[in-house]
Amino acid sequence: MRAPTSVCIAFILSGLPLGTKAAEYDFELGDQEYLFREAETHWSFQSLKRPVPPEVDEEWPRNPIDRFVLAKLRENGISPAKEAPAETLVRRLYFDLIGLPPSPAEMDRWTKDWSEKKYRALVNHLLASPHYGERWGRYWLDVARYADTRGWLPQGREQRYPFAFTYRDWVVKALNEDMPYDEFCRLQIAADKVVGENEDRKDDLAALGFLTAGGRFLNRKDMIIDDRIDVVTRGMMGLTVTCARCHDHMFDPVPTADYYSLYGVFASTTEPKELPSIVDPNNMTEEQIQAEAELEEMKAGLDEFKDEVARQLREPEWITAYLEFSERKKELNRARTTSEALKAGVFVKVAERWERHLTAARKSEDRLWSPWHAMAPHLAKGESNKAATAFEKLSLIQPATPRQLLDLIAWVEPSNLKELASIYGDLIAEADASTPHQEDTAEAFRLVLNDPDGPVGNITGENIENFWDRKVSGNYRKLVTKFEGAVVDMPTVAPRAMILEDMDKPMTPVIFERGDPSRRGDKVPRQFLTVLEEGKPKPFTHGSGRMELSEKITDPENPLTARVKVNRVWMHHFGKPLVDTPSDFGLQAPEPVHRELLDWLATEFIRRDWSLKQLHRLIVFSSTYRQVTTGSRGAEKDPENRLWGRMENRRLEYEAMRDAILTVTGELDRTVGGRPEELDGKEATLRRAIYGHINRARPATSMLTFDVADPSLHAPRRAETTVPQQALFFMNSPFVQERVVTLNALTKVNDPRQRLKRIYRRVFSRFPESHEVDAALAFVGAEEKKWEDLIQALIASNEFAFVD
Repeated sequence: MRAPTSVCIAFILSGLPLGTKAAEYDFELGDQEYLFREAETHWSFQSLKRPVPPEVDEEWPRNPIDRFVLAKLRENGISPAKEAPAETLVRRLYFDLIGLPPSPAEMDRWTKDWSEKKYRALVNHLLASPHYGERWGRYWLDVARYADTRGWLPQGREQRYPFAFTYRDWVVKALNEDMPYDEFCRLQIAADKVVGENEDRKDDLAALGFLTAGGRFLNRKDMIIDDRIDVVTRGMMGLTVTCARCHDHMFDPVPTADYYSLYGVFASTTEPKELPSIVDPNNMTEEQIQAEAELEEMKAGLDEFKDEVARQLREPEWITAYLEFSERKKELNRARTTSEALKAGVFVKVAERWERHLTAARKSEDRLWSPWHAMAPHLAKGESNKAATAFEKLSLIQPATPRQLLDLIAWVEPSNLKELASIYGDLIAEADASTPHQEDTAEAFRLVLNDPDGPVGNITGENIENFWDRKVSGNYRKLVTKFEGAVVDMPTVAPRAMILEDMDKPMTPVIFERGDPSRRGDKVPRQFLTVLEEGKPKPFTHGSGRMELSEKITDPENPLTARVKVNRVWMHHFGKPLVDTPSDFGLQAPEPVHRELLDWLATEFIRRDWSLKQLHRLIVFSSTYRQVTTGSRGAEKDPENRLWGRMENRRLEYEAMRDAILTVTGELDRTVGGRPEELDGKEATLRRAIYGHINRARPATSMLTFDVADPSLHAPRRAETTVPQQALFFMNSPFVQERVVTLNALTKVNDPRQRLKRIYRRVFSRFPESHEVDAALAFVGAEEKKWEDLIQALIASNEFAFVD
């Protein structure tokens, strides 16, 4: 968990001491005036202008992407690689667009009579597939640091989110429907504002899981908000704004004030205890109706607990306890007040209200409390004789004191504080339980508890949580944890959206000095980032400002949002991005080699109504995308392939690899959406890996083995490692072993050569070469068990794990 006083990671990596001048920068680190001047000319902060594609007198280009690429290649004496064969392109498109390999029948269908028309038809077919949203939704879930658990929480709390999956399913659905990307972003920040009372769009409320399904950091509000600022600013605009939490950003024009302007936006929101259902009540199944009834019964139990605690504040023994403690509290310091209150079973905040009530009564010379003020100080010290004397004097000089009270005190003759408090407790509780009285004395007692400004007059079950102590809170939390666990384990309950709501009164943020919430500095307005505004930013005026923030982010004039997105899409198609730092487009991001191509794609993306499917078509229809992975002339001049003179050979991510194994064995459950399921163990799901349960604190072993993104952090791209555990997974994993047995049975025929062809077609989407046939048949010989070993080796091979 990041400490509040942590400094910018980029600064740490620089190795430069705070406040010194670095020769390559010639400015003091964190000098915002200098950084703002630099931003005026830095490429990523420049307004988007549509470049004109270069004129190239060749037939190779199919669209403007190719013209930009070919022009750069020619400048450097490089020729593009040849076009990949049909089988390679079909497999490439299948994995790129839906994350699954083609079946033998699909490969035959698309490669037969191969043509440009057939190629384009295949692209459109795959983009229309419901599995497209699953493939590209998984990429976005890395950006959104999605998980099904809360992460760091106090011990004993329910870790699982009951309804995080509704966000994941919303992302898949939105991408399948080709929701414009600007709307996609707006909804994830302010869906409640966009949807409003429109019942037809209430399923879009699930988009707010982008903010609410993050980690909980031991329920520290400042850390939760910091996480939300980070996922919004890095995820959508490629700016490391959270580096300005403790001090002005060291490398970018983001002053601390800007960070806390955004902090105020999210601090002005709250998560409702009752999450809205996103299922039409008229279309609920019988199972859902029954589950909802059970849910309501459990919630009634929680409400009953709170109502009972609030009711106890009006019982005579508790009124007695609070009166007694309020007097003794005068002699206690803050630390002892808390500990003694726990021993006495009273709530400090309620005791303070009783104390204020008694103080006000003394100042107003309220006759109802005159005996208390006269006797209580003496009884608290054990001076019962002095208390009796004070009472005798009071009886003589204050005949207006209620006679019922005076008579009862005279009859009981209280010898300690508790006995006096009990007299008041009995009279007040008795009057409270009765109907309003005409008699002044009884009505005065009744009003002690019923006056809204009194000690408990406005305390009810709905707000009792604001007053109780950690012991009662712990007991209630146990019930809540049990309830939340039951909701998670109740698969038929109607799905709900994890939403945010604006507070009735937005807060005015202040700067936390050095990032410490206890050190409050200057006030700042809720507004957008200064570097992205023309002139001085205008404060947000509508609620928390989330809607205005979302509009600023998705404004076509914002130079970052479209650039960041097209760069990420390019990265997933080609294996690496145009800009090497997908989530950092600040001053440290070097201008990309293909800056004009990036800007053309960004402007075209906006011109085509922020359509991701149109962006995919632009990219995959290009000749650049269709190249083979080797063989471009002059490639030695560009060993890192920054000019795209060939295609990159790419390794499948964990999800695509796992899904591919299930696809080739014919076992993949292609059901779209639903609650998360386990990826490992005896109950491992046969569904796509995107539907696997993601534990933020303890991810599945197989996920860790294959470099799945850390769900605790925004992840713009995944690491790629080659470690022994990956080979051991293919050798020893029960999941792989079971799939091998299945595939062996599926492909078994009497003719060994035909059997081998069937295996190769399923695993590699091609027929085996003659030398492969000879080697495989020599390996298996006459041993049936060897066929399983062969299949296991093929699934563990690089050819299966990589896409050409």
